[in-house]
Amino acid sequence: ARLTSLLDGNSSFAYTKGGVPEFGRGSMDHKFPVSVGLNVRKYLAPRLGIETGLVYSYLSSQAEIEGAFNYRYRQRLHYLGIPLTVNYSVFDRGRFDIYFSGGAMAEFALSARGTTELYKDRAFVSSETRKIAADGALWSVNLGLGVGFDLVDHFGIYVEPAVSYYFENKRQPASYRTQNPWNVNLGVGFRYKF
Repeated sequence: ARLTSLLDGNSSFAYTKGGVPEFGRGSMDHKFPVSVGLNVRKYLAPRLGIETGLVYSYLSSQAEIEGAFNYRYRQRLHYLGIPLTVNYSVFDRGRFDIYFSGGAMAEFALSARGTTELYKDRAFVSSETRKIAADGALWSVNLGLGVGFDLVDHFGIYVEPAVSYYFENKRQPASYRTQNPWNVNLGVGFRYKF
């Protein structure tokens, strides 16, 4: 049976056959994603480069239902992204580089799991972990401004604040990115340049 009006009248969940609630998109608190990457940049001209690599992202969400029994739900999503970005250096002196970037990324779920814990009078009763369907790619486009520093020749670190837009894919689980398609994020990682 579908139930409505938990606390604010807008959240909803449904019970599975085993009596464990499934939390709906409107009832979860989505945490800000964390991403790290390893990228390779190829210069096409002295200031113009194209870049790709791998970006790992972790997204978590949680929800709680209070009543005779308390249900606590935690969702963990792990993604691997493949970006394709064009960079233009506006300041490149020795080991230090400031650049603009723009491109797209396809992210694929490595793991998507949700754990529901049951409590009675604050005492833990049981828990159940289930795999969550996450089909297809989660596509995004981005624009950013980056700062890079070469630790040794051709290899360095970067910090890249960017604005991203995530396209809708209803076959992906609810997350910060599906609920907030416009994201301001801070990318940090390692880069090899040649």
